[in-house]
Amino acid sequence: MKLILASQSPYRQHLLNQLGLTFLTASPRIDEDQLKSRLQLEGCSPSQIAETLSFEKGSSVFKIQTEDCLVIS
Repeated sequence: MKLILASQSPYRQHLLNQLGLTFLTASPRIDEDQLKSRLQLEGCSPSQIAETLSFEKGSSVFKIQTEDCLVIS
Protein backbone atom coordinates (compact mmCIF):
# COMPACT_ATOMS: atom_id res chain seq x y z
CA MET A 1 0.00 0.00 0.00
CA LYS A 2 1.29 3.46 -0.92
CA LEU A 3 1.76 6.14 1.70
CA ILE A 4 1.07 9.63 0.34
CA LEU A 5 1.76 12.93 2.06
CA ALA A 6 -0.85 15.46 0.93
CA SER A 7 1.57 18.34 1.30
CA GLN A 8 4.64 19.83 -0.35
CA SER A 9 5.94 21.05 3.01
CA PRO A 10 9.68 20.36 3.33
CA TYR A 11 9.27 20.18 7.11
CA ARG A 12 6.59 17.47 6.94
CA GLN A 13 8.65 15.55 4.38
CA HIS A 14 11.65 15.76 6.68
CA LEU A 15 9.62 14.38 9.59
CA LEU A 16 8.49 11.35 7.59
CA ASN A 17 12.04 10.79 6.31
CA GLN A 18 13.31 10.88 9.90
CA LEU A 19 10.86 8.06 10.67
CA GLY A 20 12.34 6.03 7.83
CA LEU A 21 9.07 5.92 5.90
CA THR A 22 8.83 5.52 2.14
CA PHE A 23 6.21 7.88 0.78
CA LEU A 24 5.09 9.95 -2.17
CA THR A 25 4.00 13.58 -2.03
CA ALA A 26 1.02 15.12 -3.76
CA SER A 27 -0.22 18.68 -3.97
CA PRO A 28 -3.74 19.07 -2.64
CA ARG A 29 -6.13 20.51 -5.20
CA ILE A 30 -7.86 23.06 -3.01
CA ASP A 31 -7.55 26.80 -2.56
CA GLU A 32 -6.37 26.73 1.04
CA ASP A 33 -6.43 30.52 1.50
CA GLN A 34 -9.99 30.82 0.20
CA LEU A 35 -11.22 27.95 2.37
CA LYS A 36 -9.45 29.34 5.44
CA SER A 37 -10.99 32.79 4.88
CA ARG A 38 -14.47 31.30 4.50
CA LEU A 39 -14.10 29.25 7.68
CA GLN A 40 -12.91 32.31 9.61
CA LEU A 41 -15.92 34.30 8.39
CA GLU A 42 -18.16 31.46 9.58
CA GLY A 43 -16.65 31.84 13.05
CA CYS A 44 -14.77 28.54 13.16
CA SER A 45 -12.16 28.12 15.85
CA PRO A 46 -8.49 27.70 14.89
CA SER A 47 -8.68 23.98 15.68
CA GLN A 48 -11.80 23.59 13.50
CA ILE A 49 -10.03 25.40 10.68
CA ALA A 50 -6.96 23.17 10.97
CA GLU A 51 -9.09 20.02 11.04
CA THR A 52 -11.17 21.08 8.03
CA LEU A 53 -8.12 22.10 6.00
CA SER A 54 -6.45 18.77 6.77
CA PHE A 55 -9.56 16.81 5.82
CA GLU A 56 -10.07 18.72 2.56
CA LYS A 57 -6.42 18.41 1.53
CA GLY A 58 -6.35 14.69 2.27
CA SER A 59 -9.67 14.10 0.51
CA SER A 60 -8.58 15.96 -2.61
CA VAL A 61 -5.46 13.80 -2.90
CA PHE A 62 -7.25 10.55 -2.09
CA LYS A 63 -9.93 11.14 -4.77
CA ILE A 64 -7.38 11.04 -7.60
CA GLN A 65 -5.71 7.79 -6.53
CA THR A 66 -6.24 4.64 -8.56
CA GLU A 67 -4.94 2.11 -6.06
CA ASP A 68 -5.03 1.44 -2.34
CA CYS A 69 -3.20 4.10 -0.40
CA LEU A 70 -2.97 5.83 2.94
CA VAL A 71 -3.05 9.62 2.71
CA ILE A 72 -1.53 11.74 5.46
CA SER A 73 -2.68 15.35 5.65
